[in-house]
Amino acid sequence: SAAPEQQDLRATSSGLVTVSSSRGTSQPDVDDTEDKMYAREIMTRHIMSIGPMATVKEAIQRLNRYGITSMPVVDDDDRLVGIVSEADLLRGEVLDGGPVHRHADGSWPEQVPRMVSDVMTAHVLSVTEAVDAVDIARVMLETGVKSVPVVRDNTVVGVVSRSDIIHALATSDERIRARAQELLGEADLHE
Repeated sequence: SAAPEQQDLRATSSGLVTVSSSRGTSQPDVDDTEDKMYAREIMTRHIMSIGPMATVKEAIQRLNRYGITSMPVVDDDDRLVGIVSEADLLRGEVLDGGPVHRHADGSWPEQVPRMVSDVMTAHVLSVTEAVDAVDIARVMLETGVKSVPVVRDNTVVGVVSRSDIIHALATSDERIRARAQELLGEADLHE
């Protein structure tokens, strides 16, 4: 049997944090995949992203319209530069001087539009397509993040959310579920 795949949590020169396989993006050996499910198998491929120069209001409207809790922030070349979440947007709108109360007519007070780049998280936890879903779940539990962009050469190709992992656990065979529970138990992570 092949040696276990090692995960590498590292910061890149752009400030992004990436979890990647020690084997890069090559296909794992068949013997090593028996109980594993990878990011490429469970990620959402049709993702909603936004540019850093979009307004906070645009980002809020997009999250609301698509029923998502965060989205990758990408530059003009679709390279990952950050992530913006509901919490980032709430902080930007409420805590950083945004409107808290509506006018009597129901409209919001006018203000200078803030940019996504002002409120986004620039140090993004991202993963490559070859990362084991159990390792993604562990990192999510340890860090509290709810979704993780999946990148190939720093270009976003998908997103893995907590609900993607729950769906994978609900639809995969018992061995994968047992392995995930075992590893999470070893990490002593409880909600």
